[in-house]
Amino acid sequence: MTKATETLEVRRPAGLSEAAWTKLGKVEPTTRQVAVALLEGRVSFDLDPEAIAADIARRILEAPDTNAALQLGVAVHAREILGQPIVITGFRFQESGFDSGPGAYAVLDAVNDDTGEGFAVTCGGVNVMAQLIRLAMDGDLPKRVKIIETDRQTKQGYYPMWLVPA
Repeated sequence: MTKATETLEVRRPAGLSEAAWTKLGKVEPTTRQVAVALLEGRVSFDLDPEAIAADIARRILEAPDTNAALQLGVAVHAREILGQPIVITGFRFQESGFDSGPGAYAVLDAVNDDTGEGFAVTCGGVNVMAQLIRLAMDGDLPKRVKIIETDRQTKQGYYPMWLVPA
């Protein structure tokens, strides 16, 4: 049994309704694992590196052309596109190498709303990760949004980010 499969057997976190738990059961296992960790306030996620590597290989092999395959390793940080309308077509989680903050970050598959160009966006904001999970729970992808950042700093020195309708 892989780590991703084991997450299907976890217990419903305290405070999460049965309806939300049922919806969460319909998302892919790594997404569910990250959701449970966020709900429990954990900052380490113990993602399955073999599943992540297989996903990367699949995306490279399924890219529409060579240029797209070569661009898969290139991503912009969410801060670089604040306030710009994008369409999120999908997302996945990667284990973070930073010592502070959450132990994972999201890689959003996005499309530039003006040009139609596809690109990847990275974001480690807990709010954004939770919103992405909710979009997946509701089957609400693709979704046209903007990423915004609050102007008020947290005690930890972060400026929280949010997805808002574009």
